Amino acid sequence: MTNRRLRILAVSAALAAPALTSNQPVYAQGAPQAAQSADAEAKSLARSREIFQQANKLYDEGKYPQAEALYLQAWGLKKSYDVAGNLGNLEADMNKPRAAAEYLSFAVREFPAGGRPSLRDALLKRRGEVQKLVGALRFCVNKAGAEVLLDEPSLGLSPL
Repeated sequence: MTNRRLRILAVSAALAAPALTSNQPVYAQGAPQAAQSADAEAKSLARSREIFQQANKLYDEGKYPQAEALYLQAWGLKKSYDVAGNLGNLEADMNKPRAAAEYLSFAVREFPAGGRPSLRDALLKRRGEVQKLVGALRFCVNKAGAEVLLDEPSLGLSPL
């Protein structure tokens, strides 16, 4: 090796040494935000689980309006099949078949592949019961990106 190459290698090693020996975490650009986002999502999921458990307790005690408020709060934090299933059953018990059908349909659609078949069957049965109490509407929207409304709440943008 020439002296010039040795000097370049020595300077490179001197510049790299602090980064290689530092105890501080090194992130690619933007990684701290991703870590913060993942942390916030984990906290939101934990809070949703906590609220879900409180709602289950109220449901078991027959305190339906209070349980409904908490289930909706958990649903707002994390849309999951189990929250949807319990919320759908509660809405059916409160004689709100349209809402029950929507939540139970979500629960069936998002049911995990490894979930208990008996639980899925119970959701399907309950969904069938409430669907008999509501009408179904199928329509076509010919403008992409149009907002679709039904009784004020937005169903989303077309195509649905």
